[in-house]
Amino acid sequence: MQKNTKRQISSEILFECRRVLGLKREDIAAAMGVAIGTVGNWETDTHQPTENKAKQLAKFLGLSQKQLRGEEPLSSEQRALGKMNVPRLVVKLEVANRAVAAALDELRPLVGRKASPKKKRKKKSKGKRA
Repeated sequence: MQKNTKRQISSEILFECRRVLGLKREDIAAAMGVAIGTVGNWETDTHQPTENKAKQLAKFLGLSQKQLRGEEPLSSEQRALGKMNVPRLVVKLEVANRAVAAALDELRPLVGRKASPKKKRKKKSKGKRA
């Protein structure tokens, strides 16, 4: 089996984008569904991501694949978005959504249960008894 030697990303571009955007390796790993060490391997050029992961990473960072490989410069709009830390906000929302989904999964079995019957209280009448 021949190894895919095509360069999917520039480790320098990935590191610089992550630093500029204020992201941690953990943030990218969570968004990409990979281990933190995998992101580290991409940044140190020890390993290259698969083509699908490279596409996903480019989309997450708001770059084209050519920009992520270092073949095209970043646009002024992309630099402006980087200053706003948009991907960091996206990561926080994704983490929050996962937490809500996990909480809902825990509550689902409880929804099917019948509530215990409450005792009915007799109303006291204020009138006189005959």
